[in-house]
Amino acid sequence: MDSQVKICTLCNKAKPLSEFYYRKKEQRYRAECKECVIKRSKKYAEQHKEERLLYQKQYRDNHVEERKAYNLKHKEENSMGLGRSYFGDYAVAVSEKEVIY
Repeated sequence: MDSQVKICTLCNKAKPLSEFYYRKKEQRYRAECKECVIKRSKKYAEQHKEERLLYQKQYRDNHVEERKAYNLKHKEENSMGLGRSYFGDYAVAVSEKEVIY
């Protein structure tokens, strides 16, 4: 257990260091505790929902080819050698089964 405590700058509560995110680059703990960071992130996401959705749509529209290439590469790398024939056979077997409720 951490013996050191730190005071969160948002909620002003003294908490152990394990309750704070550590910044490797800066080699120090954040000023806000994990709980406050999460609350702030959720609040920001709610307040800027339309902006975020618009940005995501613009990104998708502007990077169609890159996304297609990434998705194809990901599919090939993660298919575990199971091609269409495997899934096709499975789909036929499932559709031929009689479903009883």
